[in-house]
Amino acid sequence: MDAVYWGDWKRAHPDSQVLSRDTGAIRSYGNDPYTDYYNDSSIIFPVEHRDDRIHPKTVVFGNKTVPKLYNKFT
Repeated sequence: MDAVYWGDWKRAHPDSQVLSRDTGAIRSYGNDPYTDYYNDSSIIFPVEHRDDRIHPKTVVFGNKTVPKLYNKFT
């Protein structure tokens, strides 16, 4: 999974469209409100299950695979 800025995406895929910016929320959808947060090592929300091996803002992904057998007739 990749995170991409809309401007970068739009340059690479100029036919892409936004369904609607009229969401009822009072915010600017032209700017990412978290830009400073991404670049700052401080955290603004409490971390419930802290692991000192990595920084609390490190992006991690988990994958849980459950093996299952399928009968070709079901």
